[in-house]
Amino acid sequence: DTSVDEVELAVTASADGKESVTVTVSFPVVYPPVNDDFADRVALSGASASLSGHSNVAATAEEGEPRHYWFRPQASVWFTWTAPFSGRVVLRTTGSDFDTVLAVYRGTSLNRLLRVARDDDSGGRLTSRVRFNVRQGRSYQIAIDGWGGAEGNVTGMLKLKKRKPFRPRRRVWWWRW
Repeated sequence: DTSVDEVELAVTASADGKESVTVTVSFPVVYPPVNDDFADRVALSGASASLSGHSNVAATAEEGEPRHYWFRPQASVWFTWTAPFSGRVVLRTTGSDFDTVLAVYRGTSLNRLLRVARDDDSGGRLTSRVRFNVRQGRSYQIAIDGWGGAEGNVTGMLKLKKRKPFRPRRRVWWWRW
């Protein structure tokens, strides 16, 4: 029940010949984020999208979740984004208040993801930044984890820019005989 935001425990201690004492302690209830699991990814849209307003506090790792960097995931949250046009994306977690690890994948099944990009600490101040090419209409899965299980508020931005398509130069080879 997500309407419960606090749990109160009453503990009573008693012993023969002693006066009983009761202490009541309140604990806040922290729920995992809505995008804790791959199946519950938060959708981002457009050529520019904000990651602000999200958190990985109380997030977990799933069975079969890939390593986003060198260690097993511990507190990851998931996003999905579909490219509105082809170009180059810059995705960063700048402004997040914890040490982030960032990974981008293609695929729609947790156990069949293909890594597109990953990073730890290229964004400055223990945040992450990746750049990668995208194709119009293709979906990309984004995982943000905390280094060593670090937790906090996610802040950052996804920005897609058009770029000229790659055109290989024609090479003409002349052979001397």
